[in-house]
Order: sequence, then structure tokens, then C-alpha cells
Amino acid sequence: MRAKEPTPKPSFGLGVGVGIGLAAIGVGLFGYFQTQQNSLHPVAVSSFLPQINPQLAGPPSTIVSNGGVAVADDPLTRARSIVRHGFHGPKADNLYRLAYSAAYDRGRRNAHWVAERLTKESLEKLLIEDDSDTNKPDRKHSKFTEDPTVPPEFRVKPIDYSNSGYDRGHLAPAADVTESQKAIDETFYMSNMSPQVPAFNRGIWASFERYVRGLVRSFDEVYVVTGPLYLPKVDEGDGKFYVRYEVIGREKNVAVPTHFYKVILGVKNGKNYLGSFVLPNEGASHDSPLESFMLPVSAIERSTGLEFFPMLERKSLGSLCSVVKCGFLLAAKFKLKQGNGEDEG
Repeated sequence: MRAKEPTPKPSFGLGVGVGIGLAAIGVGLFGYFQTQQNSLHPVAVSSFLPQINPQLAGPPSTIVSNGGVAVADDPLTRARSIVRHGFHGPKADNLYRLAYSAAYDRGRRNAHWVAERLTKESLEKLLIEDDSDTNKPDRKHSKFTEDPTVPPEFRVKPIDYSNSGYDRGHLAPAADVTESQKAIDETFYMSNMSPQVPAFNRGIWASFERYVRGLVRSFDEVYVVTGPLYLPKVDEGDGKFYVRYEVIGREKNVAVPTHFYKVILGVKNGKNYLGSFVLPNEGASHDSPLESFMLPVSAIERSTGLEFFPMLERKSLGSLCSVVKCGFLLAAKFKLKQGNGEDEG
């Protein structure tokens, strides 16, 4: 059993209580998607359904008639006959990179989550700037590119963000990566991007990313999981909750998240400390303390359907903010080095 978590009170308006899950989205699909007949990838049924060991199966199941066809009276065997032409999903593309791992949401064309591991050693090159070394890894040599490991019909292209009014916002920041040019280039795959309001991406979110990098001064290891949220908001007209978000791109299928989360696990002297934060995808008018964006990790799990760090016993985790200052002011207007393109994540 997981221990009951404290319930911090965020200062920004999520428009929903912590206990409220995502509302169902009713979208008219007629005429919305273009059929792509030749791009389907069949998946073996056996990869999704458990195998039966004949020696352990016990007595044979009862045979019943189904429209004149003999069918075993067993749910698993029935399932094999029902989905014999392939299991329909949903499927997340698991992405493995040098500096991060991720799971890609084909439907919304955003990642479900992107995970990183940061240490002093992994970031030490950030502390030593040698401008005379022209061969050192640098984001200025990288370009936004579609992810070749995602099936073509589900890929996002850089042009999908053109004239949208949104930045290509990194989920695993390029600034977190120093080990090689290839590792930096991988952070520019479009599967690592989410549409972010420019004032948010270049302001309070960039300030938050810098704060996270600084955690390696206080912890031996820092594990960071970042992802988008699509949270319900009350309609002022009828008082009901709705999930509404914009879609962009050539085919209008790239979802614009309403919020973003970071779940952070700091490890110090063998003990684990957890902190979780949710920020609205909008510009901030003033500097804000990080603690005003705290939410229980269980609230983020209910909204996303994810389980963070499931191999750790939740009640054994300390609070991240008991080790580091969570009253840190996130800058609404954060000054960044000039990079490539409109985003600085």
C-alpha cells in the first residue's frame, strides 16, 4: 500500500480538483483523418496474449457452438480467435536514446513521457566552456527532424509547427546533454517536442529546466520524467467540465497540451526523494515560486494513466523539498543563449 500523500495547494488555476480525472472527449471523426491504406503494420496476436502450456492447461474446455463453428469455452482461446488478424492497440512507441528514453503517443503526436538521468558527471561539461574548441558538441549544429523510428503515418514533421504560433518545445532539454553531438541531435527529434506557448517555453519553463539541472549539486542522481497533460476546465456557460485543446499541423493532428508535468526523483546517500510539479502551458506575468506548482504525484498519475517509479515503495520516499529549496522563484522572463530556431528547451 502506498502511503497517503500530502495535498499541496497550487496557486494557479487548473480548473479542476486533484481528484477529478480526465473527461471523455467527444470528437467528430468524419472527414477528420485521411485514410492511409498502405501504412498499416500488422502485429502478431501472440505478442499480446499469454501462451498456454499444454501440460499445465488441465482438462480441455467445453466446446460450444458459435454460428455452427466449434469454439472453446475459454476466454483466452476465444480472444485468439477474435483478434486473430492482429491486436488493435493502443500502442506506444518506446524510444531509446543515448540521453533519454520515451514513450510516444501516436494519437496526440506527443510523447506520453520522456525520462532522463542527470548526474554531476553528465553535466560537468556545462561548467567548463571552452569556446576555442570548435569540435565540441553543440546544439547549434543540430536540426529539428522527424523521428525515423516512429511509423511514417504517425510522425510529426518540423513543418507541422510552422505558422502555428507555438514553439517546438523540448521535453528532454538539449541543454541537459553534453556527451556527444549525436546525443544532442537526438533531442531534436520531433517525437521529443510538444507545442509550447513561446512566452512559457522561453520563460518560466526554461527557468524550471535550469533549476532541475542544478539539483545535481544536492543529489547523487536525479531522475526526471516530463510529459504533457490535457486537463479539464469548467465551462463558464453550463458549469460542466470539458477537455479542450488546440490541434496544429498539416493534418491538424498534433495536440497542444494544456499543461506540462515534471516528476523528479532525487537520490542522496541511498535515500530517494520525490517531487512532482504541473505548470500551465501559458506565459507568466510575474516570477512565481516553484512550490506554487506542486501537486501530489498521484494526481498526475490519475490524469495520465501512468505510474511513476513503480518499483519503489511510495511510502519509503522522502520529499524532494525537504532537501532542496522549493521556494525558488521561476523567472517569467528568462534570459537564454541564442540557439537554433524559435525554441530554447
